[in-house]
Amino acid sequence: MDRSGRAAGVEPSPAGAARVLDRFALVHRALGDRQRGLAYERAAASVRAEPDRLRAGATRADLERLPFVGPGISARLEEYLATGRVRALEALEAKLPRDFERFVEIPGIGPALALRIAAEGGVSTVEDLARAAESGRILRVAGVTERHRRAILAKLPALRAPPRRVALLAKASRIAERVVSDFDRSGAFARAVVAGEARRGRALVDRVAVIAAALDAVDARQALGEMGFVPVSEGLFRLDDDVPVEVRLANASDFGAALVESTGDEAHVAALAARAAARGLRLAGGRLARENGTEVPAPSEDAVYGLLGLATPPPELRESPAAFAWRGALVEEADIVGDLHVHTRASDGRATLPEMVEAAARRGRRWVAVSDHAAGLPVPRGLDEDALAARVAEVRGGAFPIPVLVGCEANILEDGSLGVDAAALEALDVVVGSAHSKLDQPRGAMTRRIVDALSTGLVDVLGHVTNRRLPARPESDFDVERVLDAVRSAGAALEINGSPERMDPPAPILRRARELGIPFALDSDAHAPGEFANVRWGVVAARRGGVPPGEVLTARPFDEVRRFLASRRRRAP
Repeated sequence: MDRSGRAAGVEPSPAGAARVLDRFALVHRALGDRQRGLAYERAAASVRAEPDRLRAGATRADLERLPFVGPGISARLEEYLATGRVRALEALEAKLPRDFERFVEIPGIGPALALRIAAEGGVSTVEDLARAAESGRILRVAGVTERHRRAILAKLPALRAPPRRVALLAKASRIAERVVSDFDRSGAFARAVVAGEARRGRALVDRVAVIAAALDAVDARQALGEMGFVPVSEGLFRLDDDVPVEVRLANASDFGAALVESTGDEAHVAALAARAAARGLRLAGGRLARENGTEVPAPSEDAVYGLLGLATPPPELRESPAAFAWRGALVEEADIVGDLHVHTRASDGRATLPEMVEAAARRGRRWVAVSDHAAGLPVPRGLDEDALAARVAEVRGGAFPIPVLVGCEANILEDGSLGVDAAALEALDVVVGSAHSKLDQPRGAMTRRIVDALSTGLVDVLGHVTNRRLPARPESDFDVERVLDAVRSAGAALEINGSPERMDPPAPILRRARELGIPFALDSDAHAPGEFANVRWGVVAARRGGVPPGEVLTARPFDEVRRFLASRRRRAP
């Protein structure tokens, strides 16, 4: 530590601040304080969404303007920004095993069980865990089953590997867009385009990729140094963020070939190369050439795919066999005119009902449903039957700039019930049903839980179905086919949740839901006015699943959505 009190070698950053809050959330959940853990999770998401708020010289009052950042969390952030450390976090982490963060990467093992394994099994490191699982000794720990032991053994190779740094797509996209903007302003590049995982819309990105056409290679490399690009290896750089940036320089004549190669995943590019070979062409090294080596101009992606007899598929499909069968338009952000999943200060939101409705209208929404958490959730506030009745009166008696549906997000409890009397839910326009606790239940139990909730006829939209919270919390384990069949049988919709930490469900589930004819509700899950922008990431998730606008409820006019809800609403169990 230097004389200023700053931790040696630590330069505070917004990304580092978000990680600190993530660690607080993890520790509090492990120690049994779910509400505090959720509060830190929400604050971490706010920091990632608005990193500029943590600028140099930011006061505690500035920090508290972030959604979900109150006096306690702002004090933690202030200390981190000043010193690069938070002593309270260090004290809490001292109570945990050394490799605790790796333990909770194992499917089915949440923070509380990981802590119990450490305490009762004498486990502190990954190797300790391996020995306990391999010997069977871990089964002596209360709550640990043979299923857990097999999950640990299956995960051991990944746990023994160095942890992989990944960024949420929202963060990676911000970095990529900043890089492209810097390149455009530098005068050294004719053109620059985002490629790689971020362009395909993967929810987690391990490197940002940019293809750039340099006006002069020497000038371009000099410009990279002047812009703060620190070389790591050939073509790979670091900026002031944790995410490495891959810069691939291309000539104008083969820019399209380089962009195609750098956008598609390995299987997609290999399939294109095979198709090129069948036509007497070679696609490799960012160039398209004939068998004799003569270069074929490929200035655009359309030129490349056209020469291969294909329409240019959307980038989001270029890690799926669906890319070559793709036809028609995919949903776009401009198609989304409504939102069925919005929170206010009545539960865990950061703005009032009027403020959220006005923000929705400013974002171009033509209607919105306010769906605060109902009682029975692990959040500080949840609406009970009386509060739901009051909310119905408030919405239906209010004057708003756009039409407002009154709803709630009901918790799907362990037994499949919804935590609120049926009569209270029946009085609402829409019910989003989601699981928020015991997310590591065994496959059979989690499947029954969701299916039973849908069979009540009270759930209009199944929310964030896999329950993942990226990058740390894995998907719940359930029978996808049975759950989707239950959604279809109930006449319900499947949510596409746009929260950057969810982007849920992933593409394979969306593709199967489409095959079954299930409609989608593409929602922001906004808890603050700025979070209506989450729709961008929901659209990306939908496009990865091949979803067109006609299958999305929130792309439809208000009257049509209201008729949909009324027509299927309150089916008999």
